[in-house]
Amino acid sequence: MKNLGQFLIILLLLALLLASTDACKKAHTEVVEKKSYTSTNYKVKYAKGFDIQHHKYYIKLIIKSPYPGSETDHEYILNTAPLKSGDQSNSISVPLKRIIATSTTHIPMLEALGEEERLVGFPNTDFITSEKTRKMIEKGKLTDIGKDMSLNAEMVISLKPDALIAFALDGSDKVFSTLRKNGIPIVFNGDWLEETPLGRAEWIKFFGALLNLNHEADSIFKTIEREYLEARKIAEKASESPSIMSGVLFKDQWNLPAG
Repeated sequence: MKNLGQFLIILLLLALLLASTDACKKAHTEVVEKKSYTSTNYKVKYAKGFDIQHHKYYIKLIIKSPYPGSETDHEYILNTAPLKSGDQSNSISVPLKRIIATSTTHIPMLEALGEEERLVGFPNTDFITSEKTRKMIEKGKLTDIGKDMSLNAEMVISLKPDALIAFALDGSDKVFSTLRKNGIPIVFNGDWLEETPLGRAEWIKFFGALLNLNHEADSIFKTIEREYLEARKIAEKASESPSIMSGVLFKDQWNLPAG
């Protein structure tokens, strides 16, 4: 009887230990799940043209101003899990592995994240001045897909991109409609419409969301923000300031109008 009592006590202790272990595992799992897409650290602070909503199992990317005069938002559901048949047409699996970009403003963002190798197509590659990306062109890793407003749809489809990051002056581009019908998501990017330097720089979070590199994008932006604010403080102490700045930046040089 004594041995039976000891045996029951041991069983009780084992049961309590297992219950405690399961509780710890469950608590740990809940903490991990809560961290998934719920961080408030990655909120958009300066940019006016897009927003990112972090949910438990996905991210909602909202593009507010993809082109001048746009009156509707474009929303994309970004999933880290593979998409199933019947999912919404605006759902995109991330991280994107093969990207087509359409503006030179997209390239520095990809390079800053160390993901320029994901770029497989670009229109007018002659306009690219980045050394990293030019090497990709020379090696045949980056395909020229036509002109800005006249993309070669067949070439784009043949590259099998996970998404095309679109620069658009309006929403009437027929090529985009053709590409959508062939299963290629069109994700509008309106970084060029931002009215502040920090607003424009914050679009790196847009690429962070598409590449599932939210933390990295946020860290890079915080560094840019800190350095910009420090530089602005120095500029505010200047005794003289220009009243007009005119010209166009091309190939890392400012070009001023004649006369």
